[in-house]
Amino acid sequence: MAKGEKALAYVTQKRPLRYHARLRRRWPPPFIDETSAKSPIDDEAVLERVDFYPPRQLVLKTKHADFTHYRTLFPTSSGMAKHLAAFLQGQLGRTIADIGDAEIV
Repeated sequence: MAKGEKALAYVTQKRPLRYHARLRRRWPPPFIDETSAKSPIDDEAVLERVDFYPPRQLVLKTKHADFTHYRTLFPTSSGMAKHLAAFLQGQLGRTIADIGDAEIV
């Protein structure tokens, strides 16, 4: 396999979201308000909404117990941010832990 083919194979290889290099290993994403005294356990929070703010910011609305929390992600590129926003739209209703284990290119 040529050098370019190896690079393409790496880029197109599926891997769990939590280990994706373009997220800088930031899964689960941090809370916007880290001072929240009742922050949910990351594994149990459920994704309710994904908002994309160009060029590369994503804000995730999560819920745990009766508390709503917002988290933010800044992927390494605008293309990855768009790709991730579309992927996460398909993950609504799933826990943050389950989403982190889901495979993405």
